[in-house]
Amino acid sequence: MPIKHIKLIQFIIYSLCLTACDNSSSSAAHLDKYSVATVTLPSEKIFRVYLAKTNEERRLGLSRIKNEDFDKNSGMLFVYQQSRELQFWMPETHFDLDVFFLDKNHLLLDVHRALKHHSGKANGGGVPRSKKVKAQYVLEAKAGSAFANELQPGMRLIIKNI
Repeated sequence: MPIKHIKLIQFIIYSLCLTACDNSSSSAAHLDKYSVATVTLPSEKIFRVYLAKTNEERRLGLSRIKNEDFDKNSGMLFVYQQSRELQFWMPETHFDLDVFFLDKNHLLLDVHRALKHHSGKANGGGVPRSKKVKAQYVLEAKAGSAFANELQPGMRLIIKNI
C-alpha cells in the first residue's frame, strides 16, 4: 500500500477518534459556562436555573438547544440590573416555553404560558414574542413542566446564588 494511502488512513482514524472523544455534542454544552442558581418555590421544591447575566448570554438564551438536551426541571433566569419593559422572543428555539416576569424582590408579576418555539432564524420573520412586561428578572422553563405549572402571579420565589 502506498505511503500516501497509509497517511490518509491514519488521518481519518485520528479524526474519528477526536470526534468520538468530543463531549460537546450536546446542543446545551455551552450552558456549562453559565453560572447556576437555585429557585425555591413556595411549595419548597427546588430547581436549578442557568443565569443569563451578560448581553451575549441573554441574546443566546435557550436558542439552539434541542428538546432532548435540556432538562425539564431546569430553567434560565435572565438577570437585569434594574426593572425595564421586557419582551422575549424565541428564534432558533426547539421547545415551547413558559415565561415568568419577576420584580426586583422576586415577586412573580406576570406569566406567558406556552410561548411557541420557532426553530428558524430571527430574520425569517414570524418569531413568536411574549407580552411586554416591566420586570427585572425573566425566568424561562419548558412549557408545562412540573415546576412551571406551579408558578402563579403573586408568588415570591427564593433565588440563591444570583
